Amino acid sequence: MQVRQLIICGHARAFGGGRAPETETSGDHERLLHLNDRTTAAMTKHARRIVIFLASIVVSFLSHYFLNGWINIIPWAIVTLCVGYTSNGRRNTVVNGAIFGYFLFLVYILIGYGGKTDTTSIATIILFALVFSLIGSVAGVGGALIGNIAHQRINPPHNSEKVK
Repeated sequence: MQVRQLIICGHARAFGGGRAPETETSGDHERLLHLNDRTTAAMTKHARRIVIFLASIVVSFLSHYFLNGWINIIPWAIVTLCVGYTSNGRRNTVVNGAIFGYFLFLVYILIGYGGKTDTTSIATIILFALVFSLIGSVAGVGGALIGNIAHQRINPPHNSEKVK
């Protein structure tokens, strides 16, 4: 019975419904509700990062096969700004931007490799791609931070009052 109430209360709080009526309140029950809320938030954060990872792969493939030259930067920048715009908080924005930028560069470089297929050449291009993709993560963080700042400017917090 208590586990069922925990699940019901956890879902009510996760979807913004507030607290569901309870028959008993104990310290353990309150603590478990709090852990359930954090778990729900963590799962959402991890699911979002998986979607960002997959989006970086899709954007890499699309830009490699359908766009040529420097025009690739336009969809990369748009998606990076969207990653930052949809991220909650600075820390998540930095991590999400780094994930997107790193894997975008990594997949794009590896797709475009058309050189030799011997072991030394493959090892060299993989090492180069892994290191060079760090530049992509820095670019992803920068774009995501700009997108997050735009989100904060467009949607200011509701609890702050404007000062004239």
